[in-house]
Amino acid sequence: MNTIEKNLRDQIKSGRGMGHGADYQPWLIISRRGSPSNGNMNYRHLPILGRHGHFLSRNEWHIALWVMWLGVEDLREQFPLWPFPHSHPLSGRTEMEQIRLPSSSGTLAIAKELGIAHGRFAGSNIPYFATTDLMLTVFHDGMLKAVAIAAKPADIVNGKVAAKPRVKERLILEMAYAKELGIRWLLLSNGEISSALRENLELAFPASILPDSLSKGIVVAYCGAITELLRAGLPVGKARQMTASKLNLDDNQANALFNHGLWWRHIPIDLRHPIIMRRPAKLTDFAWVKQSAEQILGGSHD
Repeated sequence: MNTIEKNLRDQIKSGRGMGHGADYQPWLIISRRGSPSNGNMNYRHLPILGRHGHFLSRNEWHIALWVMWLGVEDLREQFPLWPFPHSHPLSGRTEMEQIRLPSSSGTLAIAKELGIAHGRFAGSNIPYFATTDLMLTVFHDGMLKAVAIAAKPADIVNGKVAAKPRVKERLILEMAYAKELGIRWLLLSNGEISSALRENLELAFPASILPDSLSKGIVVAYCGAITELLRAGLPVGKARQMTASKLNLDDNQANALFNHGLWWRHIPIDLRHPIIMRRPAKLTDFAWVKQSAEQILGGSHD
């Protein structure tokens, strides 16, 4: 057994590329964890999934952040498209135990049918293990469904720059893989997300899950009180100050509650615009969020 084969066996044995929710382990991981992000790579705590995420570009991270906000049941980054026959990505979910899911013939067979060179690990005859950037689990039409996303630079997605032939073949292979399994497949870039929305989501996300010391009751009270002041036209900073004072909150509690309310859309601030504390906020009814969820995830995800 050569080194490549041994490493692959060890990865599979350790559970890489398998599991759901907090138990999922990405096939590709970021080995250096000294900081939340390492250059263009992002190793991030994902509170709503109960684990850390491994994103190989800021493009991937921003799209992941966006779809988590739109509403997903699960998100699995660096998801392996095994070269050999294997089960559907939703296999293993308790909710799918009584449902007969299609299986994949594997990327080797799919590539052969497409007339595409599959690719092998350098210096070996071992087929390469392809991945899709994001495999989502979404609730749609009364059941769980999978959505696969390939994250690529905006210039490639919008056609301004032609993808290299090998990149194009990889995308065709991913698309065919998804089609065989009846999975929705999308090619996206973070260019579809405004810079203000990206920044606001990054600030709000860490507070998506609050400590037990902040009860559901205080969340409801905070979001209700600050929303009333914002609708009255008060500047954001003043509304935050008055709400914190009314509820006797310290700065850390108030910041956490504000960002939590933004993430879960309990506070009707339009995150597509910068939030300027000395000015009234731009408010929204979130109709555009529902529209985005329908376009990306295949349905409304409140």
